[in-house]
Amino acid sequence: MNLWRLLNGPEDVGRGPLFWLAFVALIGFLAWYPRTMSEFEASSIAYYLLNIPMALGLCLLWGYCGILSFGQVAYFGIAGYLYGIIAGNLMGGSWGPLIGSLGSLAACAAVAAAFGYFVFYARVQMWIAPILTLVFTLLLETFLGQTAGYQWRVGLVQLGGYNGMTGIPSFQLGSICSSATRSITTYFCWSCSASSAAGFWSARTMAR
Repeated sequence: MNLWRLLNGPEDVGRGPLFWLAFVALIGFLAWYPRTMSEFEASSIAYYLLNIPMALGLCLLWGYCGILSFGQVAYFGIAGYLYGIIAGNLMGGSWGPLIGSLGSLAACAAVAAAFGYFVFYARVQMWIAPILTLVFTLLLETFLGQTAGYQWRVGLVQLGGYNGMTGIPSFQLGSICSSATRSITTYFCWSCSASSAAGFWSARTMAR
């Protein structure tokens, strides 16, 4: 009964048995649909699903805590570059992309924790916090934009500056390649999105 109260808070848009019945039906459809889609459709849906963690994080920060953040996309950039660096240096290994995914997520969490520690424990006024997130994003973009030279490389991977990184390995789970199983990337993104939603609900409960 306590769990039902937590899932149906007063601020929630969707609540009640009818909403959760539709939610379970949607989950069932999303579990079945990747088996019928093409590789292009799977990659497109996976791309859209990657925006769910950003939306949930912004909803928690702004909607529940009252802190506007302009730095959500900065962590996307950090994760993308770190995935390319880790997976690119583990090229040829079947577990390189998975290690790159987990390593990039862990690094984003560490950077976010460090940034949040210095912003909030330094007793920065709340109207300054959005400016600091914007400055953080602009500094990261400025730094990565000037890494086009050949000297800007980590191991075998060149950062590429505004041209971006090239030769990034596609995602695969062990010996199961995304090219052989076209839905593996979508399922992985759904798992990450579900984990983000679970973390959001837990943090929202603590923020009440």
